[in-house]
Amino acid sequence: NALESRAREAAAARLDAAAKSRPGPLPFAAWDFDEDLRDHVGKMHVTLVGGAKREAAGLMLDGKGAFARTKSLAKPIAEKTLEAWVRVADLKQRGGGVISLQTTNGITFDAIVYGEREARRWMAGSEGFKRSESFGATDETQGEGLVHVAITYAADGTITGYRNGMPYGVAYKKSLQKYAGETTELVFGLRHGTAAGGNRMFKGTIARARFYDRALTAAELEASAQSGGISIVSEEDLVAQLTPQQREHRATLNRQIQQSQQTLDRYKTSKLWTVTPIRAATVKVLNRGDVRNSGEVVSPRGLSSIQT
Repeated sequence: NALESRAREAAAARLDAAAKSRPGPLPFAAWDFDEDLRDHVGKMHVTLVGGAKREAAGLMLDGKGAFARTKSLAKPIAEKTLEAWVRVADLKQRGGGVISLQTTNGITFDAIVYGEREARRWMAGSEGFKRSESFGATDETQGEGLVHVAITYAADGTITGYRNGMPYGVAYKKSLQKYAGETTELVFGLRHGTAAGGNRMFKGTIARARFYDRALTAAELEASAQSGGISIVSEEDLVAQLTPQQREHRATLNRQIQQSQQTLDRYKTSKLWTVTPIRAATVKVLNRGDVRNSGEVVSPRGLSSIQT
């Protein structure tokens, strides 16, 4: 509603200003593709492949042959976090990888994948879906602005998705895949493999990406998303922008909404019988002895009285 919209915009402006002064968690590798192709932390600089381009908006991927790859990792990796700020060029595309940690032969991988098993939804991609399950989250609707997407892989095998700094659906648990440093790389725009092809290619723009050699916490991912320009307005932030009168009015509206929802929920388990009125058929008296010998037309009538 208008009341919440104004408060949310005011809170977002205040939070954006504060977030710019707070850096996110320190990554193992960081790429700001809207600036260059360098790893701003280490030496995992990016090489463009198949017509991929770097422009002011970021790494431009055509969903056909364009992708990018890094140099090999400098250390073995077990728990980890993949993170990217992306623009999805085609919400109907299926199976493209945004950022993928893979063996250099392209066989074993863990990746942020768009729409492979479920249309318009993010998933943790892996070879043969060994570490892939549905997060049970909502469809992606952002086709123009930046979307922050991240997946964490904890030491106990828990895989958690995040979108715009908030948990994305429900986490699940699989075995943790470990990677040797010298035979492992990161690729962008390709789900996995050593060459482009199939439905493995992502169509869109990657503005920036981060890789961590640990599983970030929910608070760290919220801070990281905000440091990258994603506005996250909590309930407390929103309420802080309202006057006492506005808070009371909002509380009244929320109570009305809750009561209406409870009423609707009760009806879900109720049975309802109804009829559909139609024009009555023409009724004629049938003369006794021959059903084909119709008599005069009669109108419907009710009984004047009933005796028992």
